Amino acid sequence: MFDNQIESQDLSKQHIIEFEAENAELRKANTEICDFRIKLLVSDAEVAKLKCKNAETLRSNTEYNERHDAKNAKLKIRIKELEKNKEDSSAKNIKHDVEIAKIKAKVMKLRDNNKESK
Repeated sequence: MFDNQIESQDLSKQHIIEFEAENAELRKANTEICDFRIKLLVSDAEVAKLKCKNAETLRSNTEYNERHDAKNAKLKIRIKELEKNKEDSSAKNIKHDVEIAKIKAKVMKLRDNNKESK
């Protein structure tokens, strides 16, 4: 019976040692979990900051694009006006070339008539 008590005490001591070892491992794991939670909070804060910065950049880009889209629209209108003016000028130049050719022909005719009359 005395041997049974000693064995029971030894077994109890062994269980206590095992439980203490397991408890130490669980405490270590709990500490790691706390560290991961802190890192996660920091990461969440960094993500929130980046999302805010991204939203600000997108807003700025949208404003920039709107300004330049308006400017581009004005420039396209101006280009069309210039192209129209070029067409009008080309048509006028053709008319002037025809008139100049007629005048040159008249001048030549007058010269010829003048030479014949001498």
